[in-house]
Amino acid sequence: MAKKKLFQTFIQVEVLSEEKYTETDLETIAEDITHGHCSGLVKIISSKVLTGKKAADATIAQGSDVEFFQMDEKGNISEDEIW
Repeated sequence: MAKKKLFQTFIQVEVLSEEKYTETDLETIAEDITHGHCSGLVKIISSKVLTGKKAADATIAQGSDVEFFQMDEKGNISEDEIW
């Protein structure tokens, strides 16, 4: 059976603000640095390919269902995607 391939990318967001910044909602952060009272910088830190079980484990670790990426818990491509 074919193994699913996902890309795992780490992104760093730097925010400059006049007060301590504690926001963690990405939509709010984007608004604050684009139109709000903060300055910001977004950088891709690293990116790598995850295949099979590693892809499934990373998906589960984020609290997502492996079916979101059409794979099973072993990282195999779902039969639904093959057809």
